Amino acid sequence: MVEVGTLTGIGTLALAGSGRVVTYDIVPWDQIPNSAFRTEDFDNARVEQRIGDLSDERTFALEESTLGSADMIFVDAPKDGTFEPLFLALLVPALKPGALLVLDDIRFPTMVDVWRDLPLPKIDLTAFGHCTGTGLALKPS
Repeated sequence: MVEVGTLTGIGTLALAGSGRVVTYDIVPWDQIPNSAFRTEDFDNARVEQRIGDLSDERTFALEESTLGSADMIFVDAPKDGTFEPLFLALLVPALKPGALLVLDDIRFPTMVDVWRDLPLPKIDLTAFGHCTGTGLALKPS
């Protein structure tokens, strides 16, 4: 599994209960105040943090094999109106068939059009997820 934008690490740790998680962030976990991560979370390769901006084409190219082989990618990035459209334009073609894409906060004003324009079969599961919106999309086989 892959998580994009963990911040305090709570999402990554929840996902890690089901298997290995690679999390992508722009700031190392030990520089985030009140991080839920502990050093031992990284000891057995259950959790791996990689630092870089995945909306940058060069950074994305370096990580494309990991992203393209993931069964599930959970995106909880900055919702700044810039990152998600750039990142998803790179990610969608790289996803393997059958990959599940989970987008958090799809009801944020900066995410509404991103969600609507996502060129994958999708469903809004806000009623079952987070009040700010939870969307699931699937790369067709």
